[in-house]
Amino acid sequence: MPGPARRDAVIFHEALHTNIDLKAVTDVICCRTPSQFEGLVFDQRLVEHDAKALYKAGEKRLGTDETTFINIFGERSRAHMAAVSSAYRNTNKNTLRKVILAFFLYS
Repeated sequence: MPGPARRDAVIFHEALHTNIDLKAVTDVICCRTPSQFEGLVFDQRLVEHDAKALYKAGEKRLGTDETTFINIFGERSRAHMAAVSSAYRNTNKNTLRKVILAFFLYS
């Protein structure tokens, strides 16, 4: 049985490349507790950059720049994405989870 990180990687990969299950992607990225990421290192400047880029690619524009979302979600660690989700929530009206659901699942 694979560990949690491997399992999330498989879910994420299959959700984006096989059956386009954005709910699964959202769950992997946005539904982890901070304790699941303790001790993991990430670059705070990159976290803030990614939170701003996701805002510009989603809420700030008419339509959604899916490429930006896929690139950031596909290239960053779970710890990094948890920090991005937190930074996004602290600087914007909506949570990253709500934005993903609104722009990808309900559009």
